[in-house]
Amino acid sequence: MTTSFAEWTISPERTAAFENRLQQKINQGSLAMMIALGYRTGLWKVLSQLDHATCQEIADESGLNAEYVADWLAAMLGGGLIDYDPIFQTYRLPREHAEILTSSTQYEEALRWLPLLGKLEDELAVGLAQETAVPETAGDRLLTVHTSEQSASFTNQLFQSILPLVPGLIMRLSEGLDVLDLGCGDGAVLLELAAAFPESRFVGYDPSGQLIEQARHSAISRELENVSFFQRDLTAIHAIQSFDLITAFDVNLEGSDQDRMLREVQSALRPDGILLLRELAVSWHRDENLQHPLSALLLSICSVRSLAGHAQSGKRRGKEALCLCLEAAGLGVLECHQLSQDVLHEYYIARQS
Repeated sequence: MTTSFAEWTISPERTAAFENRLQQKINQGSLAMMIALGYRTGLWKVLSQLDHATCQEIADESGLNAEYVADWLAAMLGGGLIDYDPIFQTYRLPREHAEILTSSTQYEEALRWLPLLGKLEDELAVGLAQETAVPETAGDRLLTVHTSEQSASFTNQLFQSILPLVPGLIMRLSEGLDVLDLGCGDGAVLLELAAAFPESRFVGYDPSGQLIEQARHSAISRELENVSFFQRDLTAIHAIQSFDLITAFDVNLEGSDQDRMLREVQSALRPDGILLLRELAVSWHRDENLQHPLSALLLSICSVRSLAGHAQSGKRRGKEALCLCLEAAGLGVLECHQLSQDVLHEYYIARQS
């Protein structure tokens, strides 16, 4: 009888320790999905406004089925997110937990990725097996759903934290600027800007004809005459010194397309114009990415984007490569900011070199 080399080298202690960690990750992943459901159904907001409430009171306040709410509360109790008083049979969200869960939208937005990534599991498996990109329609569906679901929370963040990154920008928008939004989607963000700054003129470009039609109908229903939407490839802006501000939030073009878009942006900006851009806070240095507080989610999103054909690979990915691309396109005087309430993204401010 012979003993394999593997049998001699396997450590039972390390095997048991790894199995324990794996079980914890499965539990944490399941809990994260339920936390995301709490955001989707408004339960976290309700809990933050109630104190020592019964399951029925929480269900009534949220407009949900009490039986299902009870199951959700049990999961949150098991995860240590809420407290329970067995005498009065009431639930309570500690204020310290509420401060993290409801004071900003960053964790709500981060957790929205989990069910969206799950919806692409079949396409991703096929792509990995056949060494092909996820069908374009599936990748577009992922990004479209994510953009539309985050628009409300992102709009609040835009006014409170993002626009103030550029000193005096809000005042200039109040006085009147020409603004172009690249990848505007259904126009939700641009419509809010148009309503808030009636003296400015807004234009939205997006390659999706369906989303552009939706944006146009929304503009008509809201009687906003200072905003227009056009179906257009983002690498074909075709404008010369026409805009004071160009925004691009999570556009996710591939390398050569990104280069063309940025050159078009450079031509479309006026001499004192500004590009305000948002991208994932990812580096081309592996060790730096692994130190990110949400590293697993960040790298998972990058992987899915790559398989969906919506992102660069290797050293074309990350803030270092983006800065080089901006400079090569003639967009210098670069600033890079990260907001405390949005650890997944970085915000770039670029001007004419």
